[in-house]
Amino acid sequence: MLSIAIFLVPVLSDVLTYPMILGRQISDALRVFSRKQVFNEAVVSYAGEAYLCQRLAWMRGVSVKRAIIAVKDQTLI
Repeated sequence: MLSIAIFLVPVLSDVLTYPMILGRQISDALRVFSRKQVFNEAVVSYAGEAYLCQRLAWMRGVSVKRAIIAVKDQTLI
């Protein structure tokens, strides 16, 4: 149970903070941020951020530059 909580806390914080940073909702946010967390934990650190930049850049109205800035800001927070 504790391992599930440890996995979900960063996911839920991302679900809550990224819409504030971007000013818009992210479709399938729980799935996207769960996958980001799996990439960071299982593959290599910050691989999830690269995946997230790609997913954010696919959103209408979000440029690659804005996606990278959003990920950088969230990582610093």
